[in-house]
Amino acid sequence: MSGHAPMRSFAAAAFPPVRLWVPIAGLALAELAFDVMWLPVAGLLGDARVAGTDAAALTLVLVAYALPVVALGLWMRRMQGRGVATLFGPAARVRADLVAAVKGTVIVYVGMTLALALVPAGMAEGPDGTIRPFASWLAVLPFAASAILVQSAAEELIFRGYMMQELFSRFRSRWIWLGVPALLFGSVHFVNGSGAADGLFYAIWAAALGLACGDLVARTGSIGAAIGLHWVNNIFAMLFFGTEDAVDSGYALFLAPAEPSVAPGPGIATFFTGQTLLDLALALVWVGNLWLGARIALRR
Repeated sequence: MSGHAPMRSFAAAAFPPVRLWVPIAGLALAELAFDVMWLPVAGLLGDARVAGTDAAALTLVLVAYALPVVALGLWMRRMQGRGVATLFGPAARVRADLVAAVKGTVIVYVGMTLALALVPAGMAEGPDGTIRPFASWLAVLPFAASAILVQSAAEELIFRGYMMQELFSRFRSRWIWLGVPALLFGSVHFVNGSGAADGLFYAIWAAALGLACGDLVARTGSIGAAIGLHWVNNIFAMLFFGTEDAVDSGYALFLAPAEPSVAPGPGIATFFTGQTLLDLALALVWVGNLWLGARIALRR
Protein backbone atom coordinates (compact mmCIF):
# COMPACT_ATOMS: atom_id res chain seq x y z
CA MET A 1 0.00 0.00 0.00
CA SER A 2 2.97 2.29 -0.53
CA GLY A 3 2.27 5.63 -2.15
CA HIS A 4 -0.89 6.29 -0.14
CA ALA A 5 0.57 7.72 3.06
CA PRO A 6 -2.30 10.16 3.83
CA MET A 7 -4.88 7.44 3.24
CA ARG A 8 -2.90 4.94 5.31
CA SER A 9 -2.85 7.42 8.19
CA PHE A 10 -6.58 8.10 7.78
CA ALA A 11 -7.41 4.38 7.86
CA ALA A 12 -5.05 3.50 10.73
CA ALA A 13 -7.93 2.88 13.13
CA ALA A 14 -9.23 0.09 10.85
CA PHE A 15 -6.02 -1.94 11.29
CA PRO A 16 -5.82 -4.81 11.91
CA PRO A 17 -9.02 -5.54 9.97
CA VAL A 18 -11.81 -7.28 11.84
CA ARG A 19 -13.78 -10.19 10.38
CA LEU A 20 -15.49 -9.07 7.17
CA TRP A 21 -19.01 -9.69 8.43
CA VAL A 22 -18.57 -6.98 11.08
CA PRO A 23 -18.34 -3.96 8.70
CA ILE A 24 -20.94 -5.51 6.41
CA ALA A 25 -23.35 -5.83 9.32
CA GLY A 26 -22.50 -2.31 10.46
CA LEU A 27 -23.34 -0.90 7.05
CA ALA A 28 -26.56 -2.93 6.97
CA LEU A 29 -27.48 -1.44 10.35
CA ALA A 30 -26.80 2.06 9.01
CA GLU A 31 -28.99 1.31 5.98
CA LEU A 32 -31.77 0.09 8.28
CA ALA A 33 -31.50 3.31 10.29
CA PHE A 34 -31.75 5.25 7.04
CA ASP A 35 -34.87 3.32 6.03
CA VAL A 36 -36.66 4.05 9.33
CA MET A 37 -35.41 7.59 9.94
CA TRP A 38 -38.42 8.93 8.04
CA LEU A 39 -40.82 7.53 10.63
CA PRO A 40 -40.27 10.15 13.36
CA VAL A 41 -40.40 12.91 10.74
CA ALA A 42 -43.67 11.52 9.37
CA GLY A 43 -44.98 11.16 12.91
CA LEU A 44 -44.27 14.82 13.65
CA LEU A 45 -45.29 16.34 10.34
CA GLY A 46 -47.35 13.75 8.49
CA ASP A 47 -46.47 11.58 5.51
CA ALA A 48 -47.21 14.33 2.98
CA ARG A 49 -44.41 16.57 4.28
CA VAL A 50 -41.63 13.98 4.31
CA ALA A 51 -40.76 15.04 0.75
CA GLY A 52 -39.36 18.28 2.19
CA THR A 53 -41.36 20.77 0.14
CA ASP A 54 -41.29 23.32 2.97
CA ALA A 55 -38.34 24.55 5.03
CA ALA A 56 -39.37 23.06 8.39
CA ALA A 57 -39.96 19.61 6.95
CA LEU A 58 -36.77 19.63 4.89
CA THR A 59 -34.73 20.65 7.95
CA LEU A 60 -36.06 17.72 9.98
CA VAL A 61 -35.45 15.31 7.11
CA LEU A 62 -31.83 16.44 6.68
CA VAL A 63 -31.06 16.40 10.41
CA ALA A 64 -32.44 12.84 10.54
CA TYR A 65 -29.47 11.76 8.40
CA ALA A 66 -27.49 11.76 11.64
CA LEU A 67 -29.37 8.65 12.80
CA PRO A 68 -27.55 6.18 10.49
CA VAL A 69 -24.22 7.58 11.71
CA VAL A 70 -25.30 7.17 15.34
CA ALA A 71 -26.35 3.58 14.65
CA LEU A 72 -23.08 2.80 12.88
CA GLY A 73 -21.10 4.48 15.68
CA LEU A 74 -22.75 2.33 18.35
CA TRP A 75 -21.96 -0.79 16.32
CA MET A 76 -18.35 0.27 15.79
CA ARG A 77 -17.90 0.92 19.51
CA ARG A 78 -19.40 -2.44 20.45
CA MET A 79 -17.79 -4.65 17.78
CA GLN A 80 -14.56 -2.84 16.86
CA GLY A 81 -13.66 -0.80 19.92
CA ARG A 82 -13.59 2.48 18.00
CA GLY A 83 -16.06 5.29 17.52
CA VAL A 84 -17.25 7.80 14.95
CA ALA A 85 -14.37 10.15 15.80
CA THR A 86 -11.98 7.75 14.03
CA LEU A 87 -13.80 8.43 10.74
CA PHE A 88 -12.74 12.10 10.61
CA GLY A 89 -8.96 12.21 10.78
CA PRO A 90 -6.96 14.74 12.85
CA ALA A 91 -9.27 17.53 14.05
CA ALA A 92 -6.99 20.39 12.94
CA ARG A 93 -6.57 18.80 9.52
CA VAL A 94 -10.32 18.31 9.16
CA ARG A 95 -11.05 21.98 9.87
CA ALA A 96 -8.31 23.26 7.56
CA ASP A 97 -9.31 20.93 4.72
CA LEU A 98 -13.01 21.73 5.07
CA VAL A 99 -12.42 25.50 4.97
CA ALA A 100 -10.04 25.25 2.01
CA ALA A 101 -12.38 22.99 0.02
CA VAL A 102 -15.36 25.25 0.70
CA LYS A 103 -13.43 28.32 -0.50
CA GLY A 104 -12.20 26.58 -3.63
CA THR A 105 -15.53 25.05 -4.62
CA VAL A 106 -17.55 28.21 -3.91
CA ILE A 107 -15.28 30.20 -6.22
CA VAL A 108 -15.68 27.57 -8.94
CA TYR A 109 -19.44 27.31 -8.44
CA VAL A 110 -19.93 31.07 -8.64
CA GLY A 111 -17.69 31.25 -11.69
CA MET A 112 -19.57 28.50 -13.52
CA THR A 113 -22.93 30.04 -12.63
CA LEU A 114 -21.86 33.43 -13.96
CA ALA A 115 -20.58 31.77 -17.12
CA LEU A 116 -23.98 30.13 -17.65
CA ALA A 117 -25.66 33.49 -17.09
CA LEU A 118 -23.78 34.81 -20.12
CA VAL A 119 -25.37 32.21 -22.41
CA PRO A 120 -27.37 34.03 -25.09
CA ALA A 121 -31.03 34.45 -24.19
CA GLY A 122 -32.14 32.38 -27.16
CA MET A 123 -30.37 29.36 -25.69
CA ALA A 124 -32.05 29.62 -22.30
CA GLU A 125 -34.90 27.27 -21.50
CA GLY A 126 -37.82 27.11 -19.15
CA PRO A 127 -40.79 29.34 -18.26
CA ASP A 128 -40.78 31.90 -15.49
CA GLY A 129 -41.37 30.65 -11.96
CA THR A 130 -41.83 32.20 -8.54
CA ILE A 131 -39.45 33.73 -6.03
CA ARG A 132 -39.87 33.19 -2.31
CA PRO A 133 -39.94 36.29 -0.06
CA PHE A 134 -36.28 37.18 0.33
CA ALA A 135 -36.49 38.10 4.02
CA SER A 136 -38.02 34.75 5.02
CA TRP A 137 -35.54 32.87 2.81
CA LEU A 138 -32.68 34.76 4.45
CA ALA A 139 -34.00 33.97 7.93
CA VAL A 140 -34.02 30.26 7.17
CA LEU A 141 -30.51 30.33 5.67
CA PRO A 142 -28.48 29.52 8.85
CA PHE A 143 -30.74 26.57 9.73
CA ALA A 144 -30.70 25.34 6.16
CA ALA A 145 -26.90 25.50 5.89
CA SER A 146 -26.54 23.64 9.20
CA ALA A 147 -29.03 20.93 8.24
CA ILE A 148 -27.37 20.45 4.84
CA LEU A 149 -24.01 20.14 6.61
CA VAL A 150 -25.43 17.36 8.82
CA GLN A 151 -26.72 15.49 5.78
CA SER A 152 -23.52 15.94 3.74
CA ALA A 153 -21.26 14.97 6.64
CA ALA A 154 -23.36 11.90 7.44
CA GLU A 155 -23.06 10.55 3.90
CA GLU A 156 -19.34 11.25 3.80
CA LEU A 157 -18.69 9.57 7.16
CA ILE A 158 -20.42 6.39 5.98
CA PHE A 159 -19.26 6.18 2.35
CA ARG A 160 -15.86 7.89 2.42
CA GLY A 161 -15.11 7.40 6.11
CA TYR A 162 -16.15 3.94 7.19
CA MET A 163 -16.29 2.19 3.82
CA MET A 164 -12.97 3.51 2.55
CA GLN A 165 -11.18 2.78 5.81
CA GLU A 166 -12.46 -0.78 6.02
CA LEU A 167 -11.72 -1.52 2.36
CA PHE A 168 -8.26 0.07 2.52
CA SER A 169 -7.37 -2.19 5.45
CA ARG A 170 -8.11 -5.24 3.27
CA PHE A 171 -7.26 -4.41 -0.35
CA ARG A 172 -4.29 -2.82 -2.07
CA SER A 173 -6.11 -1.76 -5.22
CA ARG A 174 -7.22 1.86 -5.34
CA TRP A 175 -10.04 0.76 -7.65
CA ILE A 176 -11.52 -1.20 -4.75
CA TRP A 177 -11.17 1.09 -1.73
CA LEU A 178 -11.93 4.21 -3.79
CA GLY A 179 -14.18 2.80 -6.50
CA VAL A 180 -16.52 0.52 -4.55
CA PRO A 181 -17.80 3.23 -2.14
CA ALA A 182 -18.33 5.57 -5.11
CA LEU A 183 -20.31 2.92 -7.01
CA LEU A 184 -22.43 2.15 -3.95
CA PHE A 185 -22.99 5.86 -3.40
CA GLY A 186 -24.15 6.13 -6.99
CA SER A 187 -26.42 3.11 -6.73
CA VAL A 188 -28.36 4.47 -3.74
CA HIS A 189 -29.11 7.62 -5.77
CA PHE A 190 -30.73 5.56 -8.54
CA VAL A 191 -34.07 5.87 -6.74
CA ASN A 192 -33.95 9.67 -7.16
CA GLY A 193 -34.96 9.28 -10.77
CA SER A 194 -38.50 9.09 -12.12
CA GLY A 195 -37.63 6.04 -14.21
CA ALA A 196 -34.77 3.76 -15.19
CA ALA A 197 -33.11 6.25 -17.52
CA ASP A 198 -33.47 9.15 -15.09
CA GLY A 199 -32.23 6.94 -12.24
CA LEU A 200 -29.14 5.97 -14.24
CA PHE A 201 -28.39 9.65 -14.79
CA TYR A 202 -28.50 10.31 -11.03
CA ALA A 203 -26.46 7.19 -10.29
CA ILE A 204 -23.62 8.11 -12.67
CA TRP A 205 -23.53 11.70 -11.44
CA ALA A 206 -23.48 10.61 -7.77
CA ALA A 207 -20.76 8.03 -8.46
CA ALA A 208 -18.63 10.78 -10.01
CA LEU A 209 -19.21 12.97 -6.96
CA GLY A 210 -18.25 10.00 -4.77
CA LEU A 211 -15.00 9.51 -6.69
CA ALA A 212 -14.17 13.21 -6.34
CA CYS A 213 -14.80 13.18 -2.59
CA GLY A 214 -12.94 9.91 -2.11
CA ASP A 215 -9.92 11.22 -3.98
CA LEU A 216 -9.81 14.26 -1.68
CA VAL A 217 -9.86 11.95 1.36
CA ALA A 218 -7.01 9.88 -0.06
CA ARG A 219 -4.94 12.99 -0.82
CA THR A 220 -5.48 14.77 2.49
CA GLY A 221 -5.87 12.00 5.06
CA SER A 222 -9.03 13.55 6.49
CA ILE A 223 -12.75 13.71 5.76
CA GLY A 224 -12.79 17.53 5.85
CA ALA A 225 -12.33 18.33 2.16
CA ALA A 226 -14.87 15.71 1.10
CA ILE A 227 -17.46 17.16 3.46
CA GLY A 228 -16.66 20.65 2.19
CA LEU A 229 -17.13 19.74 -1.48
CA HIS A 230 -20.28 17.75 -0.76
CA TRP A 231 -21.70 20.55 1.41
CA VAL A 232 -21.16 23.26 -1.19
CA ASN A 233 -22.64 21.06 -3.92
CA ASN A 234 -25.78 20.40 -1.86
CA ILE A 235 -26.10 24.01 -0.70
CA PHE A 236 -26.21 25.28 -4.27
CA ALA A 237 -28.51 22.42 -5.27
CA MET A 238 -31.04 23.12 -2.50
CA LEU A 239 -30.85 26.80 -1.56
CA PHE A 240 -31.22 28.61 -4.86
CA PHE A 241 -33.16 26.70 -7.50
CA GLY A 242 -35.93 24.14 -7.25
CA THR A 243 -39.27 23.08 -8.68
CA GLU A 244 -42.59 23.79 -7.01
CA ASP A 245 -43.74 20.88 -4.82
CA ALA A 246 -40.70 18.80 -5.82
CA VAL A 247 -38.72 16.67 -3.38
CA ASP A 248 -36.24 18.70 -1.29
CA SER A 249 -37.50 22.03 -2.68
CA GLY A 250 -38.26 23.52 0.74
CA TYR A 251 -35.27 25.89 0.80
CA ALA A 252 -35.13 27.05 -2.83
CA LEU A 253 -35.30 30.79 -3.44
CA PHE A 254 -36.27 30.42 -7.11
CA LEU A 255 -39.01 27.91 -7.89
CA ALA A 256 -39.74 26.77 -11.41
CA PRO A 257 -43.34 25.73 -12.08
CA ALA A 258 -44.09 22.05 -11.74
CA GLU A 259 -44.04 20.21 -15.02
CA PRO A 260 -47.10 18.21 -16.11
CA SER A 261 -47.02 14.61 -14.95
CA VAL A 262 -45.51 12.40 -17.61
CA ALA A 263 -45.30 8.64 -17.46
CA PRO A 264 -41.73 7.37 -17.01
CA GLY A 265 -39.89 6.34 -20.15
CA PRO A 266 -40.26 2.75 -21.34
CA GLY A 267 -36.84 1.73 -20.06
CA ILE A 268 -33.14 2.32 -19.95
CA ALA A 269 -32.98 2.86 -23.73
CA THR A 270 -34.32 6.39 -23.28
CA PHE A 271 -31.08 7.25 -21.48
CA PHE A 272 -29.14 7.05 -24.74
CA THR A 273 -30.51 10.19 -26.33
CA GLY A 274 -28.46 13.18 -27.44
CA GLN A 275 -29.93 15.60 -24.90
CA THR A 276 -29.58 13.21 -21.96
CA LEU A 277 -25.98 12.40 -22.77
CA LEU A 278 -25.20 16.10 -23.22
CA ASP A 279 -26.80 16.89 -19.84
CA LEU A 280 -24.79 14.09 -18.24
CA ALA A 281 -21.55 15.35 -19.79
CA LEU A 282 -22.22 18.84 -18.44
CA ALA A 283 -23.02 17.42 -14.99
CA LEU A 284 -19.75 15.46 -14.96
CA VAL A 285 -17.79 18.55 -16.07
CA TRP A 286 -19.45 20.43 -13.20
CA VAL A 287 -18.30 17.80 -10.69
CA GLY A 288 -14.83 17.72 -12.19
CA ASN A 289 -14.49 21.48 -11.89
CA LEU A 290 -15.56 21.41 -8.24
CA TRP A 291 -12.98 18.69 -7.57
CA LEU A 292 -10.30 20.70 -9.34
CA GLY A 293 -11.22 23.86 -7.42
CA ALA A 294 -10.96 21.97 -4.12
CA ARG A 295 -7.58 20.50 -5.09
CA ILE A 296 -6.17 23.88 -6.06
CA ALA A 297 -7.36 25.37 -2.77
CA LEU A 298 -5.88 22.43 -0.86
CA ARG A 299 -2.68 22.49 -2.94
CA ARG A 300 -2.82 18.71 -3.27
